[in-house]
Amino acid sequence: MNKFSFWHKVAFIANCCWLAAWAMRHNAFLPDGNIRSTVLVTGLVLAYGLNALANGWTLVLFLRSRLSASTAPRWLLIVNFLFLLPQFYLFFI
Repeated sequence: MNKFSFWHKVAFIANCCWLAAWAMRHNAFLPDGNIRSTVLVTGLVLAYGLNALANGWTLVLFLRSRLSASTAPRWLLIVNFLFLLPQFYLFFI
């Protein structure tokens, strides 16, 4: 696994934590403790930066025509980008 694919996978996990953290605003489905605090910190603090960096790196590689199909799965790139749109919206409001 190369660095590009690794960081996109880490960003995807952080994005899943971001989604869980926003869902916990309405329904606390995780018990209080280490898991809940880890999900909240990863989702509300790390997800914004990791996803922006991963997508920024993808954009730079795409503009330089160095983005190949073997670097990361296409679905992962698309899903991370789709997570980026509401994250930017909520971050800048």
